[in-house]
Amino acid sequence: MLVPFGVGPEILLQTDLFADLPPETTSGLVERCRWREVTSDDLLIDGTVRQPHGVFILADGRAEVFRNKNKNGSFVSLANLNAVDCFGEFAAITGEPGSASVRCTSPSVVGEIHPSDFVELLKERTVLSIRLLSKVIHKMRRMDEAFEAAHIRNSSREALIRDVHRDLMVSSL
Repeated sequence: MLVPFGVGPEILLQTDLFADLPPETTSGLVERCRWREVTSDDLLIDGTVRQPHGVFILADGRAEVFRNKNKNGSFVSLANLNAVDCFGEFAAITGEPGSASVRCTSPSVVGEIHPSDFVELLKERTVLSIRLLSKVIHKMRRMDEAFEAAHIRNSSREALIRDVHRDLMVSSL
């Protein structure tokens, strides 16, 4: 696979997920990625199509995670992604599609690791599996804290459900 100019193994070392991998692992992974240059407003994941995908590495640029439409027919923004962010790990592991969409908000360079390559890497490098599990646990604790804070301040049930739902949507990419 052709790697865009300026994208090398060091891009993976800058991510939270792939930091500290040996150079031979990151070099091989960069070579196996499907790289593409995309423009602003290009969809990386279309949550309405619900098709499986790999793990994405936003090497350069910005993107937005969003739910396609709320009751009023407008988009609901869930999170903003920046250069060296990774997403799509859970969908790559389960083989199920994510439930949110991701759209570039600037011209970007994006790599996609095939799900089978990612799962094989998790088997070979247990530190990645632990990092991913840590990410899940962190999200669960944040949701637990949100429930506790909502209970203490007697916030509305709808607001609490909306906040927890947003976190789950971003997690399930």
